[in-house]
Amino acid sequence: MTDGFIAIGTHGNGVYSALFDPAAGISNQNGSSLVSGLRVLPNPLTDQAMVEVIHHGSGVMNLILYNQAGEKVRSWSEPAFQPGRHTIRLSLGSLLPGTYYLVASEDKSSRSAKVIKVR
Repeated sequence: MTDGFIAIGTHGNGVYSALFDPAAGISNQNGSSLVSGLRVLPNPLTDQAMVEVIHHGSGVMNLILYNQAGEKVRSWSEPAFQPGRHTIRLSLGSLLPGTYYLVASEDKSSRSAKVIKVR
C-alpha cells in the first residue's frame, strides 16, 4: 500500500510533488462519484472473475474491457442497479494471457481496474 505521495524531479526546473488518491474516482458534474470501489477477484485470473463495484446512483452499469493498446475487447451492460455493493461474474476464459483494463461506468462517472489474465 502507498501513501499516495508522488515526486517528480526535472533537469533544471525543480522538483514537483503531489498527493494522488486512486480511490477518489472520476466525479460527475455534481461532484459526486456514482461508481466507486471497483475490484476484480481473483487477480491474476484464469477463466472466471468476480467484479465488485459500489454503485451510488441507480441506472445501467456498463463494463468495458480494454487491451493494452486501448482497443475494446469486450463489453457488458448490467441492468439498472440500485445504490449499494454489487458482484458481477465475468467469463474471460477465451481471452489471451496478458494485461487488460476494466472500466465500469454509469452516466459521467467511471472507475477502472487492471486485470491480469494468465493461461
